[in-house]
Amino acid sequence: MSELAGPDGADRSPSVVVVGSINVDVVARVERHPAPGETVLGAGGEMFCGGKGANQAVAAAYAGACVALVGAVGRDANAAVAALGLERAGVDLRAVVHCAGPTGLALVAVAADGENTVIVVPGANAHVRPEHLAEHRALLTGARVVVTQGELPVATTDAVATAVAEIAAGGAPARFVLNLAPVVAVAPATVLLADPLIVNEHEALGALAIVDPAAAAA
Repeated sequence: MSELAGPDGADRSPSVVVVGSINVDVVARVERHPAPGETVLGAGGEMFCGGKGANQAVAAAYAGACVALVGAVGRDANAAVAALGLERAGVDLRAVVHCAGPTGLALVAVAADGENTVIVVPGANAHVRPEHLAEHRALLTGARVVVTQGELPVATTDAVATAVAEIAAGGAPARFVLNLAPVVAVAPATVLLADPLIVNEHEALGALAIVDPAAAAA
């Protein structure tokens, strides 16, 4: 049981389960990005709830789905910041655990021309392991859609795909959705099991290189 709980405490069966990253985004606005070794002044510095997994869970909840999130935050002040938007959206957080160390962090700099740079520090997201996923097998079994991304350990992403395939083979209406962002070295079977696979044009080439290296090199 997580130290975070769903906002209404209701024991509902989520139709969408997101296994994914939870971050705090620190956003600064700059006139231009600094050159290596250079310091520039910026504005902003606000902190927002973020992480691809958390963002997907919030979007699905606002679209009307009953959503649960499987993930991890740290034992730091940022854990409460990371949870705020999820709680407001009504996402079930009972499968979010607290790990030693910091919550995931994204440092975002946005220049006046709209270009941005992002540094992501995984923090607690790196502790979402296959054995953590196994603890919530019943949650996956009851879901119609299970979503994950490239911001968790590769072994965990592969384990999500395998678990959903096994659940679907048993007759459950489970569907595996993979947003391969960033592109990480998941197993070819993980990419092939995705229904759908969500990628941009750059990520599509990376996905092709995973399932068919020769075609990607052509």
